[in-house]
Amino acid sequence: MKTTTITLAILLITSLGFSQGFHIGAKAGANFANQKGDEDQFLKGRTAFHLGAIGEIMFTDALGLQIELLYNQLGAKYEERYDEDFYEGIDESTIKDDYLSLPVMAKYYIVKGLSLEAGPQISYLLSSKQEGTIVENGHSEDYSYDLKKENYRKSLNIGLGIGASYKLDFGLFFSMRYVAGLSNINEDTITETYGEFEYTEKLNKRKNNAFQVSIGYFFN
Repeated sequence: MKTTTITLAILLITSLGFSQGFHIGAKAGANFANQKGDEDQFLKGRTAFHLGAIGEIMFTDALGLQIELLYNQLGAKYEERYDEDFYEGIDESTIKDDYLSLPVMAKYYIVKGLSLEAGPQISYLLSSKQEGTIVENGHSEDYSYDLKKENYRKSLNIGLGIGASYKLDFGLFFSMRYVAGLSNINEDTITETYGEFEYTEKLNKRKNNAFQVSIGYFFN
């Protein structure tokens, strides 16, 4: 699926390259990511980043299409506190979901340089890890889970982006975008084996969301 995503992006950008009004460039910036789902009370925001290539084609002076291929870091912070009869403690960790993302944004220029954008984003999961520390009654223990390898995460993530961008005459641009997750990133269930027995667990639903702030440059 990762190869298909890359191939699709290259074919789209290459085909657009033969069109009049085509611009190619690069962008990078910060992701203010979070996850929403059945465990909202334990989840907080994570700051990460994105970077990649972009292509823009203009159909008219005001209406165009922007296609991107991004390395995209998402995820969240997890914090759960325990305060029971025999022990107290805290579980703190960082959830790191790294994707190869393909946003396809329709763009409309309100005035020269200033555009609004909206469209779907398809992402392929590259890696997913949860790393943290549990402290109970003064005893500390570090842990690390590979959520992709252990089949907790789905490979595909679908989102919807909406934002705005301002482009200067010489190609430098600044943009802001919010990408709302539409699909559940967790598998529905996971099955674990203990000796001769199998145990199937239903997983909580979660969606990846991010507010992105970017800076980029069009080379032509």
